[in-house]
Formats: sequence, C-alpha cells, structure tokens
Amino acid sequence: MTQHPTRRAPHGRMRHGAIVWSWRNAVFGLLISLGGAVTIALGSTATGLALLLGSLPAASIGLLATRHARRALVVVGVLFGAFMMLGGLLAQSWLTAVLGMFGLAFGACWLGARRPLGQLGIALCVPIAGVGLSYSDLASAVRTGLLLAGGSVIAYLWSLALPEYPRPLRSPRALMSADQARDYGVRLGLAGAVAAGVGFALGTEHVGWIAGATLFVMRPSREMQRLRSVGRAASVLVGASVAAWTLSLHPGHLAIAVVAASALVAAAALHGSRWYVIPAFSTFLVLWVLLYDNDTTAGIEHRFAERTLDTLCGLAIAFVFGVALPTLSERSARRRRVSSAP
Repeated sequence: MTQHPTRRAPHGRMRHGAIVWSWRNAVFGLLISLGGAVTIALGSTATGLALLLGSLPAASIGLLATRHARRALVVVGVLFGAFMMLGGLLAQSWLTAVLGMFGLAFGACWLGARRPLGQLGIALCVPIAGVGLSYSDLASAVRTGLLLAGGSVIAYLWSLALPEYPRPLRSPRALMSADQARDYGVRLGLAGAVAAGVGFALGTEHVGWIAGATLFVMRPSREMQRLRSVGRAASVLVGASVAAWTLSLHPGHLAIAVVAASALVAAAALHGSRWYVIPAFSTFLVLWVLLYDNDTTAGIEHRFAERTLDTLCGLAIAFVFGVALPTLSERSARRRRVSSAP
C-alpha cells in the first residue's frame, strides 16, 4: 500500500517529513501581524516593520494550549527585551563583551544543573544577549528591547481571543549533572567569548550576528548541534536570498505589508518543525528593516554577504567548542585508557 508523504496530524497540523505546518499557529501569526501590516500599508514602513519584528518572539513560541499557559508569551518577550538590552550594555567595550558573555553562559549552565529556568537561559537568554552586542548605542538597545517586550504583550492579548485546546503531553526535561554543567558551561562560555572577540576584532558592523549564530546552535548534544548548524546555515541563506530578491523588485507599501506579514505568519505556523526554520524568517525581516529605504544593488549585496558570512563564522566557532573539542577529549581519554590497560 502506498504511503503518502504528507498526512494530517492532530490539532490541525500538516506534516511533511521534518516540516510541520500548524493552521492554529498560522491564525495566531496572522492576528499578531495585523498591526504591523496595516501600519506599513498606511505608509509608515519603518514603524510597521519594527512592529512585525517585535512580534517575532511570540511567533517563534506559537499559540500555547491554555490561556493560563499563554502568559509565557509575556515572560519570554520580557526576557528577550531585557537580555537584548544587557547585550547592548556589554557591547560598550570589547572586554566587557568577552568577559560578560563567558560569565552569562557559565552562569546559565550552573543554574541549568539546579533549576529548569537555567535551560531557558542557555537556549534563549544567553543567545539573545549575544545578538544584543550589535547595539553599541544603548538607546537603540533599549528601543529594541522595549519593542520585543511590547510586541509579546500585544501577542498575548491577541492569544486570549483564540480558543483553548488539549495540552500536548511532554516529558519534563532532565537537568544537567554538576559535571555536565561545568564542562558545557566552560565550552559555551568560551564559544560566546570568542565569538564576541572575533566580532570586535574584525570590526563587523553587527558584532552580535556572529555571537548569536554561535550561541543559538550550541547544544550539549553534538548530534542536535549538527542538525541545528545545518538548519541555521540553510535557513539564513534562504531568508537572505528571498529578502534580497524581493527588495530588488522595489515593492510598494501594500506589497511590503503583505510579504512581511506573510513571513511572520509562516514563522508561527512552522515553528514546531524539526528543521530549524525560524532563522529564515528572522533574517528576512532583519534585512528588510535594514534595507527597505536603501534597496540599492550595492546595499543589498553588502547586507546579504554580511549576514551569511557572519552566520558561517559563528557556526565555525560553535563547531570548534561544541563538537571538535569534546570529540578530541573523548579520543584522548580513550587512548589513555587503552595505554594504561594491562
């Protein structure tokens, strides 16, 4: 009997391999994109794109099952904003950036061995602080942080209008052991510190792009890190390519509103996919924010190269500290055991 590759999954989801589309989350994404899309259509492109970017944290979480659980949208949005501002504060000098990123990463892993909140710090707070290194201007960091927090509050209010649904069963995540937290904390801290140092040394315009790429793919599991690294590289390339192509068409306000809002809807609908697809939509929206009023060929090519090269640099740093070093350490320990065996 022939098996169709696409099947309907529970709760209005369509599955196709590693890609999962949720109609419920698509509706949620549509609602949270309305404000930004209408603002763009009325002629305020900069404000509208900023509103859409501010809703991205909520889109990356999706619509949670109960209205009580949806308060997490506000918590995560506030954390996004706060750690973005903290990254801007650390970016005032290369030394505070390097030392601060190491301290944040090691501290999150230390907490991750004791409280579930530490896992959120590892996966979200530390990478967002790394992205915040791009904001050496504290005023810009504060504006962006408030935008992310505000966008999540608005998304939470929209979520209350949507019905609840059965909560999916999930096994609680196991905490890291003290030894695992110490080992991974050092490697994650060094990865963040090196990424920050490389960004400052190269004089890149957006220091946080390298640090963010490094820290978003770092994981204690080497197999998971490999999957996320491949997914992020592919997603950033696709997002940057689509952004460059659409910008080269010099679209009008209505077209910008439709396309940018569609990116947010797709981000929400696809966020549960096994493939790491969110960077495609964040890259798309970030490049539109940077280029909508400077969509010359030279400007588009510059931003495209900057985003992709910074991402590849970050992935290389993550590979060294997340895959290569532990692999070499295990091989060395294995050789020592063999040589000491009777």
